[in-house]
Amino acid sequence: AVSGDVEYPFLNEETPLLKTIARMIEEVASHQNSEKMLNQHQKLLDIVFNAFPVAITMFTPVFDLQDNLVDFKLKLYNPAAVNLLRCKRSVVVGASLRNDISCMSNIGFYDRFASVMSSRKDIEFEQRVDHNGEVRWLLVVVKRCQDGIVATMEDISSQKHTESELTQEAKNFQALMESAPDGLSIVEVETGNFMENNAETCRKLGYDRNTMSYLSVYEIDPHAASHREETKAMWRQIVRDNVRTVIFTKHQRKDGSLYDAEVSVAPITYRGRSCII
Repeated sequence: AVSGDVEYPFLNEETPLLKTIARMIEEVASHQNSEKMLNQHQKLLDIVFNAFPVAITMFTPVFDLQDNLVDFKLKLYNPAAVNLLRCKRSVVVGASLRNDISCMSNIGFYDRFASVMSSRKDIEFEQRVDHNGEVRWLLVVVKRCQDGIVATMEDISSQKHTESELTQEAKNFQALMESAPDGLSIVEVETGNFMENNAETCRKLGYDRNTMSYLSVYEIDPHAASHREETKAMWRQIVRDNVRTVIFTKHQRKDGSLYDAEVSVAPITYRGRSCII
């Protein structure tokens, strides 16, 4: 998209706000003789661009006499880019990416831009940024446009922190399961399929862990298999009442032999599904 002499390629994104802005630009094009309308829309575009919460930068390529790419020059940026990258306030339009904008060149942006220029393929990646002991993560989208490169950046530090916490919780949970002296399994209520099994469960039943992941309770518990609806209703009741229940049943090993099993069942939400453990 183009407004006046300034090109806004990011406005081609399919979002409600940007679609509205695109319609405004079309209106301007159909009223070329209306200088007042053109100025009004130009001002509004500038306001939106400067207030946009996502960092936006645009660079033009620089080539040497042999037509080799050697640098990029800053053509356009919004305040969010300065705040997000912690760039020096002295960075101005026309600045060299390699020599003047270390906050970007030091973390590999030049190589990314050069790759997009040569391949003509857009890229999206997560970038870690360290600044005075502060660690942040950016989601970066780099696109090639007619005049060069457009890069949008969004701070995803909170999401990455949450992912890290969830990963650690998953590791702790797995360690707890594996250290348990008794067999532990997580079963999906609606299907009866095993979601997780610890080593002791696999040992008792005689299956390897991979095979267990394809089995259900109904294949190792003959009573549950012959009373599926009643078994599922009992599991649902346990989840609904949020209670722990002890069940006495028989389990069938891989070799067909049976053994008495005392099973303590409690509700749990696992991977967003209603389960019992």
